[in-house]
Formats: sequence, structure tokens, C-alpha cells
Amino acid sequence: MREVTLEELKTEAKRFFPLDVRDMHIRRENQEGNAAMIMSGLPGSGLNFCIKHELLLCLLQKSKIIEIDTENEHLALAETFSNVAKVCFIRISGCDTSWTIPDDFDYLHISLYYVPSSEQHKVSRKVLSSLWEQLKNRNDNEKIWLFHTELSLHMTHNDLPHDATVDDIMENAFRYNVIPTFALIDLEDFDEETQRWCESLSYAVILAQTCLTRTILKDRFGYSQKLLDCITNSEPGQGIMVCEGKRQEIYYHSDTTTMLYLLATSKSSELVIKKG
Repeated sequence: MREVTLEELKTEAKRFFPLDVRDMHIRRENQEGNAAMIMSGLPGSGLNFCIKHELLLCLLQKSKIIEIDTENEHLALAETFSNVAKVCFIRISGCDTSWTIPDDFDYLHISLYYVPSSEQHKVSRKVLSSLWEQLKNRNDNEKIWLFHTELSLHMTHNDLPHDATVDDIMENAFRYNVIPTFALIDLEDFDEETQRWCESLSYAVILAQTCLTRTILKDRFGYSQKLLDCITNSEPGQGIMVCEGKRQEIYYHSDTTTMLYLLATSKSSELVIKKG
């Protein structure tokens, strides 16, 4: 088992994380209004790895995190930090949403555990509704980062307009001092209005995409061929960052020897983080 200290991780983060990623976090934390972020990538694009790095950076900056996870993908990261942060776990089995936010936490992992795929959309909406209701009664003025790992749950159902739940998230996030971050696979699954909404957000990380999505980005949003090459059969973690209208190439993990890479790819039983 490998042991690393929190201070070692902080020192390495300053060197390892691209400057624009760290600056983006600072700007988002200080920005009023809809400071949301989309992370998008096909299976194998490194999307899960990039989300873990975003979560890690938030924790290193001592931000509070609430994560709604449909597949327990990042459970190991939360478990790994249990020694150095106040990590709480809520497992929602079936359609049960009778849960409460703890009074004090650094990382709250809410997993839709044993929820049938056909019910995940409805359960996720109930979780969000309960979340806003509970945040309304909190006196804590610290900003909370909300990671919702399946935005597509709310954009591919016919019982609501495609952007209804997303609009609800954005409206309540602004009201309750929450910074929302969404993950999705591919923009081509959504209608033109939703695609424009995703592309217009203040921040986006776009990893490997299908040919159709690249055509949409080129024809509808004016992406250059040089940028499109970054998301065409690209390496895991390689892609495009859109930050306040500026588009640039980004590569999340070019160095696989770092402790951060080890953390993002290890099970909680393989790595221990200490406060020293």
C-alpha cells in the first residue's frame, strides 16, 4: 500500500494542474450567476479521470463538494479522502429519497444505488428537489460544488422539456450558492437548442467526440480544424477547454508517474492519504 500526504498532493497540484484549470476554478468560485461547467467525452476519452481531477482540485482548495453519481464511478476517490476530510456517503436504493444532508461535510457522495435505469431520471429529480429544500435551511455561506455525472438523464426524456431540469439546477444553484458541473457523453444525442445551451456555458471540457459531434462543433459553432484534431481519436485526457469564450487545447494527464495520477487510478485499498 502506498502512502502520500495531503501537503505532497497540494505541492504537486500546483505543478501538475494546467494553470488555466486552476485559474478557472478561482474565477468560477468568485463569479456570480451561472458559473457552470460541462465535461463531455466518449468512453475511453479519459472523462472519468478528468472528473476525478476536478473533484480532487476542489478538495485541495478546501471546497465543499456534493456529487450525485449514478454508477459509483468516483466512490474510491471519496473513500480515499476519508482520512483527511469529512466524507459522507448516502446510498439511495430503489426510489427512496428519505435522506438528509449532514450538518458538516467536505465531500458528500450521493449514489443512486440499485436504481433501475428506467427510474434514474425520476429519482435524480427527486434527489435534486430534496437537495434544494435542505440547502434552503442551511446557514453555511460557503460555496458548494455540485457534480452531476449524468446530465443526459435530464435531457433525453419526453416527460419534460429537455432543459427544464437543467434550468431548475441553474436557478437553484444561483440561489443557494452552488457551482454546478455536469458530465455527459456526446452532444449529438441532444436537440439544437440543448447543444447551444451546452456550448454557451462559461466553461467546458470537451474530450474525444464522434464524427457527427465534430461536424456540429465545426458547422454550428465554428470550431477550427486544429481544435477538432484534439478530439479526433485523441489520447485519454486530451481535448479542448472552453473558458469564458476562449478555446484552447488541454491535456489532463501527460505524466503518469505523479501522485495525482496514482490517486485518480487507485482503489481506496491501494492508497492512504495522511494529513502530515
